[in-house]
Amino acid sequence: MLHTHSTVYRLCLAVLLASTLAACGSAPTPAVPPKPGMGLFLTSGPCPSGVVKSGDAVTWTNSDAADRQIRGVRDGIVMFDSGILKPGDSFTFVYMDEGQFPYTCSIDGSLTGTITVEP
Repeated sequence: MLHTHSTVYRLCLAVLLASTLAACGSAPTPAVPPKPGMGLFLTSGPCPSGVVKSGDAVTWTNSDAADRQIRGVRDGIVMFDSGILKPGDSFTFVYMDEGQFPYTCSIDGSLTGTITVEP
């Protein structure tokens, strides 16, 4: 009887190990690439504004000599935060919902722009 339990235990362990290894080796589901959107360049002036369609990607590129930070806040909720963008760095965000989306493009938050998302 002990031999049977040991065999069943080993068989269960082998099946569990095989299924775990199979899951680890499976490829992740590829993300759907964003639709083409727009590129915005940050210079020493105010944040640029733009209009895109729902699902479009917006890419900001820091063309200024100073560091920048892109931060989208709507109704008190942070939608995205690029972190510090050094000159030449870029940040991309995909807008899925329709509406007006204000954002800041300076580290202190004093420079603002708006992205309008249409259907």
